[in-house]
Amino acid sequence: MVLTNSPPVISMDEPKPLRVLVIDDEEPIRHMLSILLKKEGYNVRLASNGEEALKDLMVNAYDLVLSDVRMPKLGGLELLDELEKREIESTVIMMSAFGNRDIAIQAIKRGAYDYIDKPFQKDEILLVMAKAVERLHLKRENEHLRRGITDDPFVEIVGRSDKMKRVLDTIAKVAPYGSTILVSGESGTGKELVAKAIHRLSPRAEGPWIPLNCGIRTLRPCARCVHGCTRRQKGTLSRGPWWNHLFGRGR
Repeated sequence: MVLTNSPPVISMDEPKPLRVLVIDDEEPIRHMLSILLKKEGYNVRLASNGEEALKDLMVNAYDLVLSDVRMPKLGGLELLDELEKREIESTVIMMSAFGNRDIAIQAIKRGAYDYIDKPFQKDEILLVMAKAVERLHLKRENEHLRRGITDDPFVEIVGRSDKMKRVLDTIAKVAPYGSTILVSGESGTGKELVAKAIHRLSPRAEGPWIPLNCGIRTLRPCARCVHGCTRRQKGTLSRGPWWNHLFGRGR
């Protein structure tokens, strides 16, 4: 059996233009940014205030949002609050003609990625956009890797022999049950990887995976960790308060 921690292969499809929503109550600013960003390959849509933008964001997904702070009906900071409340994920860059440090701090605290003062130079806005795109790509790569590991419970176990197939079949059969499972084998044969695969296929897969190295602990602390027991009074033990949280009642 060969064990590996190599990540899954990611296929790189032809990239689609990133979608950008520009929000500003001044038409010349919207027009200038639209021309500039379209030349850079972005797919751009415009909104004249936060209320109009929020309606758009509720039905359409955007990679980046470029928003003014002070606008009628719904300002940029209030828009950030609405995006968080509705769990709408977009990388937001705030703009303002009022160079106020407090506003910038508020914007970042409320979920904005960055803040830029007006008037800005062409290269300045493109640099901020490029950094936001790089962060977005890194975030999506990490999510892709996590999904790949979750989707394939045996991603870390590589083996094609009949014996290895029987091991994987056994894992799939026993994982749905709530019984205690003993995985035995020599050091370095992949017992922890097998245990992790069982966890991923079990009804508790959404819960935490907590490996415990019993070789570096004495017997009594190990018993408390494994069985979830705390000393109630002399001569008696009871399950700790975290037992039900991790393993469910009655287990």
